[in-house]
Amino acid sequence: MRVGPGSVAPATAVAVAPPTGTRGVARQSTLSGSVATLALGAGLLLDVAAAAAFGAGRDTDAFVAAARLPLAGTAVLLLLGNQVLVPTFATWAVTLEARRMRRLVTGTLLAAVGIGAALALALGALGPLLARVLAPGFDAEQTALTASLLWVMVWTLPLAAGCEVLRSWFNARAQVVVPAAMTVVMNLVAAGLVLTWPGDVRVLPLAYVVGSACQLLLVLAWAVVRGFRVARPRWRDPELVALPRLLARPSTAAGLNPLARVAETAIASFLAPGSATVLHYGNRLVSAVGGTVLFRSVMVAVLPRLTRAQVAGRRDEAAALATLGLRLMVAVSLPLTALTVVLAVPGVELLFGLGRFGESDARLLGLCVVVLALSFPASAVQRALLAPYYAARDTRVPLRNAVVGVAVDLALLPVAVLPLLGTGYEVLGVAAAFVAGNVANVVHAHHCLVRSELPRPRLDAAALRGSVLGALAVAAAAGAAWALGGGLAPLLPGSALRLVVAGAAGVVVLVLTVVVQRRASGGGRHRRTGGAGS
Repeated sequence: MRVGPGSVAPATAVAVAPPTGTRGVARQSTLSGSVATLALGAGLLLDVAAAAAFGAGRDTDAFVAAARLPLAGTAVLLLLGNQVLVPTFATWAVTLEARRMRRLVTGTLLAAVGIGAALALALGALGPLLARVLAPGFDAEQTALTASLLWVMVWTLPLAAGCEVLRSWFNARAQVVVPAAMTVVMNLVAAGLVLTWPGDVRVLPLAYVVGSACQLLLVLAWAVVRGFRVARPRWRDPELVALPRLLARPSTAAGLNPLARVAETAIASFLAPGSATVLHYGNRLVSAVGGTVLFRSVMVAVLPRLTRAQVAGRRDEAAALATLGLRLMVAVSLPLTALTVVLAVPGVELLFGLGRFGESDARLLGLCVVVLALSFPASAVQRALLAPYYAARDTRVPLRNAVVGVAVDLALLPVAVLPLLGTGYEVLGVAAAFVAGNVANVVHAHHCLVRSELPRPRLDAAALRGSVLGALAVAAAAGAAWALGGGLAPLLPGSALRLVVAGAAGVVVLVLTVVVQRRASGGGRHRRTGGAGS
C-alpha cells in the first residue's frame, strides 16, 4: 500500500492537488472552520430544542443509552474518513489513473453503506440485550424504552457511512465547504422534527434518521455536480482488497474512545436521573467545538498535503507541514480552552435553561463543559503528533495510543467519581477522568514519534509562550466584556446580548492571536522553502 517517491502523478491528479504553502493551509482551515461553525450552531439548536422539549430525566437517559452505540459508530466513521480515507483517496489521486480511482471510490461507498446496514440489523435485533448492558442501572420500564429507541436510532449508521465516504472524497480534493456544511442539513431537519412533535421522546431517534437521510442525499447530489461518477467496482482490485486491513487498526482505535463513553453511560445509569443526559450534552458540546469546528478543520487542511509530501519523499516539506499543524493546533487550543472556561457556565445556563431543562441541570452541564474543555490542548496536540503516522498510513501506533488513553480513562473513573458520590456533581468526576486520558494520549504519542523516522513536528518556546499569552488575553477580554456587560444593563438588556458581546470579544482576540503567531512563525519562509522550523 505504500507508494515510493518515484511514482508519477497522472495529469488528472494535478488539478485537485491543493497548494502546500502555509497560507493555503491556513486559508483552507479557516474556511472549513467557518462553515463547521454553522454546523455547530445547527447542532446546538438541535440539542437546545431536545433539552427544552424533554428536559433531563428518565426518558432522556433512555435515549442517551440507546443513542450511545449509533453515535459511537458515527464518531468512528468520522475518524476513519479523516485519518484513513482522506490520505488513501489522496494517494490514489496521485498514483492511479482516473477510471480505476472511480471504481475504487464507488466500491468503498457501496461497501460502507452495506456494512452499515448489516450492522444496523444486528444491533436492532440485539436491542433488548444491549439495553441491559448499556444501562445496567435502569429499571425494566427504562430498559424497554431504551431497546425500542435503539431499533430506530441504528439506521443512522448506513446513512452516516455513505456520507463519510463522500466527505472524504471531497476533502482529498481540497473541497471543504460542502463536507463541513452537510451536517447543518441533518441538524436543522432533526431540530425541526423535535420542535414539531415535542411530546414524545420517541421522535428523537426518528429525527436523527430523517436528518441523516437528507444529509446523504445532499452530499451525493453535490458530489455528482463536482465530478463524482459511479463506476462498477472491481472487488478484487488489490487496493480495495487491502483497504479493510488498512481500516482494521484505526477502526479498533477509533472504537475505543466511544467504548469509554459507553462505560461512562453505564456508570451514569446508577446516578441520579438526568446524569447520563447531562454527560451526553457535555460531550457533544465539547466534541463539536473542539473536534469538529477547529481541530478537524486544521487536520483536514494539513493531512492531504502531508500525505502528498511524504509519498513524494519531500521530507523537509513534510516536516514543515507537520510543524505547522502542531503550531496551529496549540495556537487555537489554548485560547479556546480559556474562552470556554470563562463563558461555559453562563452560556449553557442561558441556552439550556429553557423549557423542561431545569436551572440546576443547566448549571451542572455548564460545569461539566468547563472540565471537559480542559482536554482541548491535549486533544489538539495528540492529533498533530499522530498526523505523520496517518499520512504514512501506519496505523499501529494510533491504535496503541487509543488503548493507552482509554485504559487511563477507565482506570481513573472510579477514583474520580467515588469522592463525589452524594454531592450531585458525580458527572464532573467522569469528565476529569476523560481529561486525564487525553493527557496520557499526548505522552504516548510524543514518546513514539521521537523514536520513529517520520517527520517530527516541533514547537519552540516562543510559539508556546505566544499561545499561553493569547489564552490569557482571550480570557481577560471575554471576562472583562461579561463583567462590563453587567454594569451596562441599560445598554445591553438581557443576558443573551451580554453573552454574545463577551463571546465576540474572546473570539476576536483568539483570531488576532492566531494571526500574530502565524506571522511571527515565519509563514513566508515556510511557503518558499518548506523547511522553516523543522
